[in-house]
Amino acid sequence: MQHGNVSWSNSRALIFCAPTPGGRRLEDNMVKKSFKIDGMHCISCAINIDGELEDTEGVKSASTNFAKGMVEVEYDSSKLSDKDVIKTIKTAGYSAELTNN
Repeated sequence: MQHGNVSWSNSRALIFCAPTPGGRRLEDNMVKKSFKIDGMHCISCAINIDGELEDTEGVKSASTNFAKGMVEVEYDSSKLSDKDVIKTIKTAGYSAELTNN
């Protein structure tokens, strides 16, 4: 943040932010995709997948749904590809494939 103003009379704040390095928003390369997971047997499996993905550089978030056998992953596509996400899931001990997003 460069600076900001608060107006107490109308309870509003105005914030001025400095541009990010290179002039690009950091969110530009973020994608959110769903993957079908095979091999989960319990909720602990889903927690394991989320942890493995969230420990991966470039992954912002992972949300595995055990009942649906799916995981939704938000990640930086300049750092990871779909194949990288699938490889990470396989490293955790499960098979995965990209769904029609």
